[in-house]
Amino acid sequence: MKEAMYWYNIDESRVNCILCRRACVIQEGETGLCGVYKNIDGNLYSMNYGIVCGMNVERLDKQPISFHPVLSGDSKTLVIGSPGCDLTCKFCINADQSQVKGRSIDGLEIDIDLLIAYAKDSGCESITYAYTEPTVFYEFMLDIAMSVKETTNLKNVVISNGFMSKYVIGDLASYIDAVNIDFKGNLKFYEKLCGISELPLDNIYQWSRVNDVHTEVTTLVIPGCNADYTQLKEIAMGIASIDKMIPWHLTKFYPAYLMKYVPITTDYELAVAESAGRFAGLENIEVWY
Repeated sequence: MKEAMYWYNIDESRVNCILCRRACVIQEGETGLCGVYKNIDGNLYSMNYGIVCGMNVERLDKQPISFHPVLSGDSKTLVIGSPGCDLTCKFCINADQSQVKGRSIDGLEIDIDLLIAYAKDSGCESITYAYTEPTVFYEFMLDIAMSVKETTNLKNVVISNGFMSKYVIGDLASYIDAVNIDFKGNLKFYEKLCGISELPLDNIYQWSRVNDVHTEVTTLVIPGCNADYTQLKEIAMGIASIDKMIPWHLTKFYPAYLMKYVPITTDYELAVAESAGRFAGLENIEVWY
């Protein structure tokens, strides 16, 4: 447990968390929607600090980061995640770890120095903060990222849903070498399937243009939900409006969580998505058939 960095008191019993764009108002003894930031005696605490619910050595392009000017896609990265998330996506493949509101926060407690040593000993060139949502283990991620920059030649990579507060991005960006933002669908998609009424375009802009961090974008193409040309073109045009050089990854959906009834994405649907990206003028499109 560690005191959170981005919050303020509303009154004696309520605090306002401003870590992500939800800006939850949290009553005494309660958590935000993420399930891991808790109001204790009028102070906000990160309850998942130092806890990992997933840790594996993987290829960087699996995250995916494929177009970084220094890090190659086939390089090793240590991928870690902590419990919690600020979205409620019905198709989440890591729902057991991300949807912890009202549940215990389970995982392995790990020392930062040991984590970094493991990454180095495993031949990794980077540490990637992913699996759930790095925004909701911000303090833990920041402490790791700062130590990485101060003591090693490793790089830091963030895989995010794109709803981090712009103030948080500004403070974190100097320690981050690459980011991939999920752009899942149009506003109706986010409202129906993710529990939020916003798009991640501002986060893409903040990372790539304001803070000059290498940025890539991923869209999971889900049949019957965002696989139509009109919606895919809307996503692609949004990315292109920021920078046509931003890489766009198109990935295949597999039945998961509350959407096990939805079929696997077809190659045709991925091809439709790619054509939407070409129409929008995106220069770097990677299709994961």
